[in-house]
Amino acid sequence: MKFRKIKLSPKKGGNGFISSYSVNIGSDEAKECGFILESKKYPYIVKCIDLENEQIIIRKKKLSVDTTTINTVMHLALEFNRLDEDMMLDVPSEEGLINLADIPDVSPTSTNSKVRAVHEAENLLRDYLWSLPDEAVIDITILMWMGRNHDYNKSLKGEQRFIEYWASVCDSPVFDDRKAGVIEYLIEKSPLAEYIKGGLNAIDKK
Repeated sequence: MKFRKIKLSPKKGGNGFISSYSVNIGSDEAKECGFILESKKYPYIVKCIDLENEQIIIRKKKLSVDTTTINTVMHLALEFNRLDEDMMLDVPSEEGLINLADIPDVSPTSTNSKVRAVHEAENLLRDYLWSLPDEAVIDITILMWMGRNHDYNKSLKGEQRFIEYWASVCDSPVFDDRKAGVIEYLIEKSPLAEYIKGGLNAIDKK
């Protein structure tokens, strides 16, 4: 790893005020870090703004989660969905219609054992997602979209499908929210595990 001193060069907008700053990256540095490919095409570059550690990291975008992490999320989501469906089996229905009065108290303080089991499974999923880096949670969300919508570029292969899809949705308003909002967005999706598996299968296809 090398360290070099750099300067921020201010850029003024049309109103005469500074609106941005630029930095110089040497051509050799860009090539060595894979920012410029032999085909002279430019891969997607991601800017990671880390306010907590007061740093901005610029690097080539890649899938930030491994198969083990993805499988763990799918396992926890499957268990959460299974317990939730099991709880609803106890609610009487007539021709698929449920009387709202028959739905049990589903608040966290409920004494119903099945309701408590659902909350415990939900919290396990939430806690695990919180343990992951922010970028990993975003990438899992994007995998979920790929598996749900099937609107990725099928002419591409492997991880490149994910990278291109990431580039098309990374500015989604969903990601304008803090990590907590993205996690709750994921937990609300059902069947989450099935969608993520579909996205994983998409990038596994050669």
